[in-house]
Amino acid sequence: MKDPVLRRVHRGPKSNHAIIIVPGMWTMESGCDQRWIEAIEAAGFDGTIYDFVWDSSSQTKAIETIVRRAMYGAAGIAGGGAAAPIAGAALITAAIKARADWSKLKSRAKRSGRDFLPQLIRREVPERHITLLGHSLGARVAYYSIAEGTLRPNRLIMMGGAIRRDSSKDWALVADRIPEGI
Repeated sequence: MKDPVLRRVHRGPKSNHAIIIVPGMWTMESGCDQRWIEAIEAAGFDGTIYDFVWDSSSQTKAIETIVRRAMYGAAGIAGGGAAAPIAGAALITAAIKARADWSKLKSRAKRSGRDFLPQLIRREVPERHITLLGHSLGARVAYYSIAEGTLRPNRLIMMGGAIRRDSSKDWALVADRIPEGI
């Protein structure tokens, strides 16, 4: 796993408020794009926007190709004629790889939130009022950064959070650490 980085992607007028975008899967190199910034500005935010770029890449695209090949044969990938499906073993193999891939991504998200995000914020974010905005798997990163106890943002926004809301997560503890709520 490459070490995550925190990038300032937009500086608003003098403000003591920062939003830190924690994107989900497939953002290893690019992080958030201009659409995120425009949407946040359109909502009326005028502070500084940061992007937490963490290694959320996966082999899912490769697995998707395996599944298509297993279901439709080589011709199905190119969109050609209907080929006979390959034996179910390839489909089972693809499912096993996808499950292992998801486990790796969840582990990477936990480590990124626990070991990197709080330290990067302390070191690189001068603003004192911080909102974390976690999208998809990025919500998992945000959860672990707060659950560990070293990061206490003012607010947490989760959009389509890829994280359980069951007894395996201590949401009450996390909620208590966020003064303006989740």
